[in-house]
Amino acid sequence: MEQRNESTGILSRIAYALCGVFVALSYSLVSFLFALIPGISDLDSTTRRLIFSGIWLVLAAVAAIVLRLTKGEDPSVSFRILENKSKKQAWIIPVCSAAAFVGGVALNRLITVGFSLIPFPDAWTKAYDEAISGTVQGNPFVAVLAVCVAAPLIEELAFRGKAFYYFKKAAGGRAGTVVAALATSLLFALFHGNFIQALYAFVCGLIFALLTIRCGSVIPSVFAHIGFNAANLIFYAFLNNPNRANMELLVNIACAVVFAACTAGIIVIGDFLAEKKEKKDETPQDIYIN
Repeated sequence: MEQRNESTGILSRIAYALCGVFVALSYSLVSFLFALIPGISDLDSTTRRLIFSGIWLVLAAVAAIVLRLTKGEDPSVSFRILENKSKKQAWIIPVCSAAAFVGGVALNRLITVGFSLIPFPDAWTKAYDEAISGTVQGNPFVAVLAVCVAAPLIEELAFRGKAFYYFKKAAGGRAGTVVAALATSLLFALFHGNFIQALYAFVCGLIFALLTIRCGSVIPSVFAHIGFNAANLIFYAFLNNPNRANMELLVNIACAVVFAACTAGIIVIGDFLAEKKEKKDETPQDIYIN
């Protein structure tokens, strides 16, 4: 395996940090520029979001191809996907992804209940309610595709996949992982349009970052994000059920138990990975996807 020089000068660290900021804000930038096109504002929010996601994916693919042609296999221009490619451990990613999806659904409910106990100003609550209701506008298929597939995939690749790598390189040393988790979570929070969403987006960003670190892959965080967003659609129907009062406490308890179980399972798998690496005394090989 080719060894890379890990020493990074101050200018390189600044460049990495700027790259991290740019990648994290790129989706917002594409959305802002595309919104200037006549007729786009007449579409419902989910359709606009799906179109924005498609454009970002195309631009990201073009950038990856160009950088691949100019930089070859340089991992700094690729999305960080896995830390270990052992076939014997191939089961870990799908198992963690399934647990992350279920845990993401439960996390959504726990955050919703927790934030409902906080006396936010009426203006903040109104803006939040409008944002959530906007996720179910228009064609249901488009809403699911935009909110539960395109947005989680793009945001996780951008924040936990690419920007995390840049911020970690910019900070360097043992503190790099902590700085990267905090920086990407903060930018992820700023990406959301209202204060309440920004608050829980920061919390979710930290959880998704820890999940990525623990599993050695960004894939489980994608599924956790999908589960979290899908819960908005699932619980939207639940909250409009006339009999919800009789079930609400039971659902909340079930979500707490499920989230705790999923978290414990992923922690155990993370310990298993760490133990295997220590026994083999190997430096895990990074795998990247362009």
